[in-house]
Amino acid sequence: MDDYRLIQEDYVNDPWKILVCAILVRRCRGSVAKAMARVLFKWYPTAEDFMVMHDPERIFALLQPLGFGRVRTEGIIKLTTAYVKLDDPYSIPEVATLPEVGEYALDSYTIFIQGKTDITPKDVVLQRYLRRIGAMP
Repeated sequence: MDDYRLIQEDYVNDPWKILVCAILVRRCRGSVAKAMARVLFKWYPTAEDFMVMHDPERIFALLQPLGFGRVRTEGIIKLTTAYVKLDDPYSIPEVATLPEVGEYALDSYTIFIQGKTDITPKDVVLQRYLRRIGAMP
């Protein structure tokens, strides 16, 4: 059953990690992104830790196997820089304005942070998750 577990399920209730995961899973397999996320979040447990200690070259070296390593690295840095300035990281309108937050990230945030399952995401993996938990027919 763990094969069907989404990366987001490991980071429920942590808005920053959910948003970073959305960057990690773009155009790659979730299983590969999960391994990268575990390492990244071990290095940087919080957005604040990331801002203080991040090393772009170290992050790039980690993420390069996912493809688009430089783009992902820069995206995570941009996202986190703006995220730490939010007044309320649990506010959908504020989160929606962050760089790198597209439809998939916002749907993931809505489901895994807001706990709202009465949405119909376009992403088939998120739809499959909602079906698995009984929130979608």
